[in-house]
Amino acid sequence: MVHFKASYDKSVVLITIACTLLFGGISVLFLRIHPKEPAEIIVVSLIVLSTLIGYVFVFLYSPLRYAIDSENLLIVRPLKSVVIKRTDIVDISIPDKKTMIRSGRIGGVGGFFGFYGQFYNKNFGGEMTWYATRLSNFVLIKIKVVDKRWPKHLKFKLIVLTPDNYVGFVDELNKIYAGTNN
Repeated sequence: MVHFKASYDKSVVLITIACTLLFGGISVLFLRIHPKEPAEIIVVSLIVLSTLIGYVFVFLYSPLRYAIDSENLLIVRPLKSVVIKRTDIVDISIPDKKTMIRSGRIGGVGGFFGFYGQFYNKNFGGEMTWYATRLSNFVLIKIKVVDKRWPKHLKFKLIVLTPDNYVGFVDELNKIYAGTNN
């Protein structure tokens, strides 16, 4: 198995620090209120707890690194890695950075421990799923997806990754997956 780092760029570091300070500040502020009534204690506890749960949830689904073996491409995350079978990969490319940065987030995280979730870019036909840790080094992977309602009807999904060594990553994918996507 070959591993590829996915380091945070400056924007992710700054956004993550800002969110950490914000969440920490909210928690400290609410804990300093010193609620006395049972209802106040419950409300303050729920606010602090939900802030902490949100913070942890975002981290647990953030991409840490990517790994490639002879059968799969793995997007390694703290809680549950994403596994893409080599036979489902249709195309691998390095898109233009300027075109990729024009993507809009439609459901996901925009810089807090990375950029991941659902994004939209009309230049690539619409929706794409990002597992990125930076706004550079983009690798675009097109995979085939079987529609469970219509098993013979193939759909395609675009996946965006940002390994530190993106050229080496693409070379490794092409070397391992060459000729396996019939």
